[in-house]
Amino acid sequence: MPVRKIPKNYRNITGMAAHSKSVGCAAYESSLERDFLSLLEFCPDVIRFEVQPVSIEWFDDSGKKHMYTPDILVHYKPSRQPVTIILYEVKYRSDLRKNWSVLQPKFKAARAFCRQKGWSSKWSLKLKFIQSIFKTCDFCCPICGMPLCMNITSHI
Repeated sequence: MPVRKIPKNYRNITGMAAHSKSVGCAAYESSLERDFLSLLEFCPDVIRFEVQPVSIEWFDDSGKKHMYTPDILVHYKPSRQPVTIILYEVKYRSDLRKNWSVLQPKFKAARAFCRQKGWSSKWSLKLKFIQSIFKTCDFCCPICGMPLCMNITSHI
């Protein structure tokens, strides 16, 4: 269940989607997150996913406490090696570059948190790949009622 509620935002796309693999409601804060959640739904290697699953405490150089809530925790089938649980922060690469100095300490704290849990973490996504696969899912899957017939997990 989410540890942080996603607020309405008039600058970005926000919303909720019903997905059978989602633990609780799958809320999103951007079209990239929305598309990524849809890909997870159709990915045969995904068992379940959680949106806004944990808050991670971290301290800046002056010792001030901060909280960071990554976007999505994905549980993969055990056949996926070496890690079956991955914590994702879904960002456009351009946003990562632009805001790297602000994001880097958060990601460092999240990496340490994931190592303690035996998880892995990923911060950026191949935007063009996600958009092209999502268009295929969006068009084909409702028509044929079948899961996406390709291995997308190596890309996410």
